[in-house]
Amino acid sequence: MTDYAADMSILLFRDKCMDDWNDERKISRRAAAGMFSRSYRKIQQQYPEKCSVVRTQLEKLHEMEQNHESNPEIPAGCFGTMLGELFVWKDDIWADTLRQVGFYLGKFMAMKLMLSWLQSSPQWLRWLESLPLAKYQSL
Repeated sequence: MTDYAADMSILLFRDKCMDDWNDERKISRRAAAGMFSRSYRKIQQQYPEKCSVVRTQLEKLHEMEQNHESNPEIPAGCFGTMLGELFVWKDDIWADTLRQVGFYLGKFMAMKLMLSWLQSSPQWLRWLESLPLAKYQSL
């Protein structure tokens, strides 16, 4: 199980570095991703379904960033789906439970991260002002 956890850490780290490279062209992140290219190829061969889920969810997150998604639950759900899949290290009687625990933990972590980003960023006011709050005023 520890080998699986290490492999999933490499998978997430490498894909996060590539996401940073694609978004911000940080050369240090591209170099870091390159250091794990051999390990990443082995992980892709051993866990193609995990790699596919992570890649798909990161692509969805990138699309949401580009479209300025205003509902934080939607990108948080992507993190939840990703973490939920990674929690399932083998298909046994615990798989559904682990997937669900991972989903809600991932969603919680993403919401917490977004909240801390909003509170520390000067852009948070602009983001709040862009939300369609009129539909919530009648509640």
